[in-house]
Amino acid sequence: MPYVKKKRSWKYILKHKTFRTRNLFSVICIILSIMTCFFLNVSKIIPSGTITLITLGLFLGNILGIIGINVHKKKPMKVLGAILLIICVITIGFTINYLIISKQFIRKLMSNQNSYNKTTYCVITNQKNEIKEEDITGDIITYTDLFNLEGSLKKLNSKYNVKASGENTIQDVLDKIYTNEYPLALVDYSLYEKFVTSIDYYPTADYKVLYTFDVYTKKKKNQEDKSNAYNIYIEVTNPSGLTDFHIIATINLKTNDILLTVLPINSYLKTPKNQYDQLRYLKTYGPTIPRESIEETLGMKFDYSMSIQSKNLVNFFKTFDQIEYCGTRKEQTIYTAILNPYEEVGEKVSIEDSCQDYSALEILTILKDEDKEKIEAIFNTLTEEMKDTSWIHVQEDLNRIANLMETDLSKEALEKLFKKTLNQDVKWNVEVQVLKGTTIKQPILQTYFTEESTLLKEESIKESVSKINEVLK
Repeated sequence: MPYVKKKRSWKYILKHKTFRTRNLFSVICIILSIMTCFFLNVSKIIPSGTITLITLGLFLGNILGIIGINVHKKKPMKVLGAILLIICVITIGFTINYLIISKQFIRKLMSNQNSYNKTTYCVITNQKNEIKEEDITGDIITYTDLFNLEGSLKKLNSKYNVKASGENTIQDVLDKIYTNEYPLALVDYSLYEKFVTSIDYYPTADYKVLYTFDVYTKKKKNQEDKSNAYNIYIEVTNPSGLTDFHIIATINLKTNDILLTVLPINSYLKTPKNQYDQLRYLKTYGPTIPRESIEETLGMKFDYSMSIQSKNLVNFFKTFDQIEYCGTRKEQTIYTAILNPYEEVGEKVSIEDSCQDYSALEILTILKDEDKEKIEAIFNTLTEEMKDTSWIHVQEDLNRIANLMETDLSKEALEKLFKKTLNQDVKWNVEVQVLKGTTIKQPILQTYFTEESTLLKEESIKESVSKINEVLK
């Protein structure tokens, strides 16, 4: 008797075919895929190429998976369909995790936007005195250029009862403490560090710190947010509070151009109070003075700022294992230790005419050398390295960036910048320019001490500003 295919009613098909467990699973997979694609498209940090790839992958995976699990009496196809749907679910899990971590990353960077600048002060005395912290009272000497004198005295008097009198410079103050003419002095901690650790006339053994404290001053907010083309003022500070180097990063997200303008750390610049000093010491006149002086020198205002601690920068470089730099000539330089920026280690770094891998401390030295080609090579390597943000180690990769800096970049600017940075298809055009000048000995820190300083050439300033404006167009 010939086989006659039994006709199934629509009620039977609906009950026994459509609402099977495997089809319910595929429906859930489709719903999750649609939700994931929606959140991907509203995300402002995931590159568009990645979004397209995931969306197409989920679409094809779901279609082929559903067809596979519903093929009649062909187990290999059913298994293949089930595997495709499981892969879709795993992809959804990784994508949602990536989206959550990316959002947390932006939130963490925004939370790093400290609204206040911190300045550290200290009360010192002659090492021979038997004065202790609890003995701080009465007359205390300070100097007229001490930043936020009123605020620092107010904070000090909240714990101790002191009466301040002024001298012209910190040099006068240290001289009077050395001769015991005054028992106590209030000074900027980073400036004190500079004197007692690097100027032979004021050895550490002659002074002792009784008390240190921090005073906070409110930062000015940016008047206008920019997200496509802008200047970022970047300063790297060492543990003493002085700066190691300054860079103006001009970024254009439309053209993928990055111009790094480097100012020699010994540039002799005018402060807003018409005083002159080396750039490395300007922070002792106030936390915002280096930026304000550079703005005045270049004749432009910077849109955002970024502050990086040298220790954080070293830790950041360490996460890349080693960075390759191709040297163009043989050089040697002695770098300073990170934990004590005034102690010369005496170890030499050789940069030869070949490609080599460099450790974090060596990279910091290369940056300090203010050599155009070296800095360009390092930043090109970094932009490429940061593209390789692993989906598995995404939290670790983004945290190392978030822990690196304190910035006042707007949320929109941050999202656009890192969306570009993580995009595999984007090739940044990194260019470096270093301002040039003539070297001459000039007084530092309002004293009779002199150091070799760079007087920036007007021609170099004009050329640099012109290039910055070109990139911003």
